[in-house]
Amino acid sequence: MKKNILTLIVAVLCGSLSAQVIHIQDKSLRAHNERMVHKSWGEFRPYPKYFLGVQTNPNYGLVWGLFAPRRNKRYKNGEDIRPLKPTGLQNQRYISAHNSYLYAKQVKEKSDVVGNEAVEELMYYDKTTAKADPIYILYFREVLKPISEYNKLNPYYDKKVSFQVASILRKTGIEEKVVEEMELLKDRLSTAFNNDMERGQRLIFYHRILDDFRSFDASLNHKIYISTVYQSFKSNNTNTEPYDIDYSKFKDMNDYKIMKDIIHKINRKF
Repeated sequence: MKKNILTLIVAVLCGSLSAQVIHIQDKSLRAHNERMVHKSWGEFRPYPKYFLGVQTNPNYGLVWGLFAPRRNKRYKNGEDIRPLKPTGLQNQRYISAHNSYLYAKQVKEKSDVVGNEAVEELMYYDKTTAKADPIYILYFREVLKPISEYNKLNPYYDKKVSFQVASILRKTGIEEKVVEEMELLKDRLSTAFNNDMERGQRLIFYHRILDDFRSFDASLNHKIYISTVYQSFKSNNTNTEPYDIDYSKFKDMNDYKIMKDIIHKINRKF
């Protein structure tokens, strides 16, 4: 019985002690916290007390006064080091973090733009989508059609060449050179279609092929014109048939020499 009563008394005492909350009010600690956070620099507790001009507060003497460590005196007499003051370190960290966020946002936006452009460029980098390029569809497909649709059965592609003129071109070796040059241009165009390359490089490839084709086409037009003039002259003069012109030697001669040789033979005949 006594043991149970003793246990009950101990339990009551422990409960009463645990229910009590002791609040410690340290004004010096509170002043330090306020000084380090946002309030004005100062409030250095404990305060000094003077009697007849002599400091009599031993706590002040030990913390800030004569017997205080040097670091305490440097702290009290030093500059304002509040981290949350307008120019404090913590505010500088906040500003730096915000600037870093804005910079990271700009970098992300630029990287997204670059990434989207890279994806678009990759679409035209692959050979399977080369003919889907808008520039090719709107321009190069039409101007390069004589090359892409070239057939040996029609060596002069879209040009209207009579049988007689074609015979002259064949005898002079011009037709053979036309087929050779057009097949070469067609192979180059096929290379541009069947290889992976950057879009700009492919467009330059198209442009160079087109430039070479235009130069070749202008030269061919000139040769066809010369052959047409010769055929017209031949058909209007029946005596021009037995000229004994050796067409095979024209293969290694330019247009000027060919015409000069033909005119020389005509002058000799008449």
